[in-house]
Amino acid sequence: MTEPARDVSPVLFETADGVATITFNRPESMNSLDVATKVALLDAVRRAADDAAVRCVVLTGTGTACGPSVCAANTSLSGSGVGTGVSVGSLAGDGPGHNRLDVPVTGS
Repeated sequence: MTEPARDVSPVLFETADGVATITFNRPESMNSLDVATKVALLDAVRRAADDAAVRCVVLTGTGTACGPSVCAANTSLSGSGVGTGVSVGSLAGDGPGHNRLDVPVTGS
C-alpha cells in the first residue's frame, strides 16, 4: 500500500474564518529556510496582507519540528506571543519595511 502524496510546496497557505495559516512544509529538513522556502514565505505573507478578510496569521510547520515559524514570530512579536506589524522583508531579501503584516501573528 502506498502513502498518499505529500504537497511538495515548501510553504502552504490557507485561510478560514479570517485566519490565514502559513505552514512550513519541509519536515525532512526540520522546516529549515532555504531560498525556495523564503520565496514561498514571501508569497504567503503577501497573500495574507492583500486579503482584507484576514484578521490574523498563524505560522506553523509540518512534522516533528515547527522550524523557523515560531522563532520568526517570537523574535518579532511582543512578549505575549502575539503581535502586529511583522515584516518578513529581511527573510525575503527585500529589506526592512516591505511585505508588512498589520494583523496579529502567532506561532503554533
